Amino acid sequence: MHEILAFYKSSIGKKIIVAITGAALVGFVFVHMIGNLQIYLGPDFLNSYAHKLQSLGPILWLFRISMLGLVGIHLFTAIQLASQNRAARPSRYVAETTVKASIPSRYMVQTGLIVLAFIVFHIFHLTVKNTDPKIAEFLKSDKGTVTLHAGEAPIPNVYGAMITTFKNPVNTGIYLLGMAFLCFHLAHGIGSLFQTVGLRNAKTRLPIELLSYGAAAVIFVGNCSIPLTIFVGLVKL
Repeated sequence: MHEILAFYKSSIGKKIIVAITGAALVGFVFVHMIGNLQIYLGPDFLNSYAHKLQSLGPILWLFRISMLGLVGIHLFTAIQLASQNRAARPSRYVAETTVKASIPSRYMVQTGLIVLAFIVFHIFHLTVKNTDPKIAEFLKSDKGTVTLHAGEAPIPNVYGAMITTFKNPVNTGIYLLGMAFLCFHLAHGIGSLFQTVGLRNAKTRLPIELLSYGAAAVIFVGNCSIPLTIFVGLVKL
C-alpha cells in the first residue's frame, strides 16, 4: 500500500495514471462514435444496436459508471499534476514556458472540466432522457417504439429520438460546442500519451502531432455530422 501511495504522489505516477485513463477514454470515444454513426445505415441498424446495448441492463450501467469514474480519476489526477508542476516551476521560467506551450496544452484543465459537464448533460439528456420533454413525448407516442421483425416485441425508437432531439437548435448547439471542447482537449491529450510512454522525441514529434490533431479532427467531424445532418434535414424520420 505504501508503494502504491508513493507511486501516486510522484509526478511520474500521476502522468502514467493520466495517460492510462486518457487512452481508455479516447478508445471509448472512438467506439461510441462508430456506434452512433450507424444512424446513417438507417433506423433498423441504429435501433437494433441500441436495443442490444440496452438489453445488457445492469452491465451497461456498470460500464457507464466505470467510464464516468475514469473521467473523474483522469481529471482529478491531471489537476493535481498541474498544481504540482506549477509549485515546482521557478517563477522566472513561467513566461518562457507559456510562450512555448501550445494553446490546447495551456487549457487542458479548463477544457477537461467543460467536457465533464458536457458528459453529465449527455447522460441525463440521451440516456436518462429527463432534460428534454420532447424526447419523452416522442417515446410515449405511437412512433416511440418499432418492431424490427414480425412477431418480436417492440423496442424503443432510438433513431426517432435522436431525430427529435437534434431538430432542436439549442440541443444541436450544445452538442457542437461540447465536441469542440472535447476535440480541443484531445488535440494535445493524445500527443501527451506518447510523450508519457517515451515515444515522443525530435524525430517523432511531427508525426505524433499530426496523429493527435488528425484523430481529434476525425472525432469532431464524425460526431458533429450527426446533429448537423439531422438539423438540416438530410437525416429524418
